[in-house]
Amino acid sequence: MGAQAISNSLWSYSKLAYNPGHRVLDVAARRAAGMLHQYTSQEIANTLWAFATLEHNPGSGMLDAAAMQIARRIEQFSPQVLLRYLRGLEGIHWGVSFSHVCASTDLGLLTFEIGPFLR
Repeated sequence: MGAQAISNSLWSYSKLAYNPGHRVLDVAARRAAGMLHQYTSQEIANTLWAFATLEHNPGSGMLDAAAMQIARRIEQFSPQVLLRYLRGLEGIHWGVSFSHVCASTDLGLLTFEIGPFLR
């Protein structure tokens, strides 16, 4: 299964409010973590959002890989996609909050662009 198929499947599960179970989600998380370099910014954000919506923590391997890809490609993320990524991390309870990320990184510059989407 390719990057887009994994992302689309997880997104579909979450939109349908269908949780396929921890076993399926754990396999998807491990597979996704190994191929995040192939994901688009939207696919990364959607994947994390789906895990959060399904109330499934994909584990530190997936979360660390996602954070690394975001850091490498931050300029590719639109404010909307970045917000979805951050909301996904908040939903997974990874200990990240939107205000904390903006305060502790260079992402603070994006606060004004993202601000209208928070309302």
